[in-house]
This record gives sequence, C-alpha cells and structure tokens, in this order.
Amino acid sequence: MSMIMRQTLPIHRFFTTILFLAVTTLTWAYDFAVNGIYYNKNTDGTSVTVTYETYLDRGYSGSVVIPSTVTYGGKTYSVTSIGDRAFFYCSGLTSITIPESVTSIGSYAFTYCFGLTKAEFANIESLCKIKFDYYSNPLYCAKHLYINGQEVTDVVIPNSVTSIGSSAFSGYSGLTSVTIPNSVTSIGSDAFSGCTGLTSVTIPNSVTSIGSDAFSGCTGLTSVTIPNSVTSIGRSAFRGCSGLTSVTIPNSITSINDYAFYKCSGLTSVTIPNSVTSIGRSAFSDCTGLTSVTIPNSVTNIGSYAFDGCKGLTSVTIPNSVTNIGSYAFDGCKGL
Repeated sequence: MSMIMRQTLPIHRFFTTILFLAVTTLTWAYDFAVNGIYYNKNTDGTSVTVTYETYLDRGYSGSVVIPSTVTYGGKTYSVTSIGDRAFFYCSGLTSITIPESVTSIGSYAFTYCFGLTKAEFANIESLCKIKFDYYSNPLYCAKHLYINGQEVTDVVIPNSVTSIGSSAFSGYSGLTSVTIPNSVTSIGSDAFSGCTGLTSVTIPNSVTSIGSDAFSGCTGLTSVTIPNSVTSIGRSAFRGCSGLTSVTIPNSITSINDYAFYKCSGLTSVTIPNSVTSIGRSAFSDCTGLTSVTIPNSVTNIGSYAFDGCKGLTSVTIPNSVTNIGSYAFDGCKGL
C-alpha cells in the first residue's frame, strides 16, 4: 500500500502570499499620479479619468482642484471624467473644483464625503452637460455651489443650454430659484431632485419632456405650471413635493405616469385634462390634502393605488370611459 504525500503551504507563507497579492492589486489602482491626483488612461489615448490611490485609501483630503489637462511622461492628456467611487468615503475632503473639460462623473464618486462643503464648477453650462450617475453629484454633500469663486443660489441657465442633464442639481438644498430659458427642450431625470430650498420654477414652452424624479423631494416647491409643449412627465417627477398646493396639467399630456405626484400632501385639488387616457400606479397616492379630483371622459385606466391614502377625498365621479380600476385604487380614502 503506497502513501501519497501531499505538500502543503505553511500558514504564514499562505497569508504572506495573500497580503502580497492584495497590496499589489491596490498599488496598481491607477496608471499615474500628478500633484496628488490619480489618473487612469482612457482607451482613446488622449484623455484620462480621475481615480483613486487604493481601494482602502482614496488618498484625497482638503481642497482638491482637478485640472483640465495633465502632463505625464512627456504627453499631455485632457481630463474628461471622474471615475466610479473616485472620492468615495473621503471624509477629509473639504472642497472640489471640477473643470469644464469633465463631461461625466461615475457612480458613487462623492458618496459619504461628509466633510465636503464646497463644489465649484467652471460655469452653469458645463454643469448642465455633465453626465452624473446615481449618487455621484458632489452637491449631495457639499450643499454649496460655486461658479468662479462666487456662491450661487439663484441659478440662471444660459441660452446655450438645450438640455439639463440627469442629476445636474440633484441634492443641492441651497438652490432657491432657477430660470430655465426657451433654449431648453428637456429636463433630465433627477435634475432637481432633493432641492428642498427651491420654492418655484417656471418651465418654458420649449420643454417637451420632464424626466423621472426630475423634481422629486422638492419639499419647498409650492406651485408649478407645466406648459402645453410637454408631452411626457416622467415617473415620480414630483414625488414627495409636500409643499405643492397647485399644479396645472396641460392638454398635451396623454398619461400621468406612476408615482408622478405621490406624497404631494399639500395638493388640494387637481384637474386632469381631456387628453389623459391613463392614470398610473400610485400617481396621487398619499396626497392627504386632496379634497377633489376631476377625472375626464378620456380616461380608460386608473392604476393600482392611484389615489391610495387620499383621506381628504369626499367624492369621486368615475366616467363611463373607464374600463379598468386597479387594485387598491382608492384604498384608505376614509372620507369617501
């Protein structure tokens, strides 16, 4: 009977190997560093993305100024983006300056930057054009927007802007008013979500679409007029706008999307135009202040939970055109 001897790696050598691999991986988290900022080369060979030193230590604190170009190894690169989690959990980061050359910011780039108080951009136009991913806008933490050294609370968007990008001003609680010019045709998803200081907004006739969650969580917003040019209001567009007391829905709208006015507790009455054929799921759910609603003959579908929790409603007339009423559409309407 023969015995097969199995060679085993001593435990101390095993952990040493793992530690070496981990350190090696962390060391190569970037291609090069210049003036304390870490970069990865993009595939085009001419531009770079701002990244971090290691996964465990991003390497950023204090005030960071990202340049529009950086030179390394005798070659100059354009700085066009900030990568995923680049400044993630940099609690020591106090201010960030982002140049006009940056056109995209990756997911969670500034999440948990608790010490961040100031976010400075080259101009409003460049801010509107940046592609922010979820939770990537530094304004979520900073709450203070600066343009060329001056803090901005009343935003005037220039005529050169044709669309307001996704999450462009998301989380900026310091915003009190915004002027949108006739050059703008679309308002991106989450564009102004969480702007709790915003009290009023005028949407021009040039705008044709309002993205999902565009104004969600704007608790200070008291009234909004949606122009006849708008054909689509995104899902949850005004969700949680608890200060909203009146809203004008134009005849250009054919459907009220899911959660469009969910938890707009200050809304007392709403008139749905004859152009609307469908009221989405939870469209007016938990609008506890709603006392009257007019449903036109054009509506064929009332979605599930559409008016759930509207305990202020005392009567509703459902027209003959309606062929479907979703489950729990009027659940919790104790005043009916």
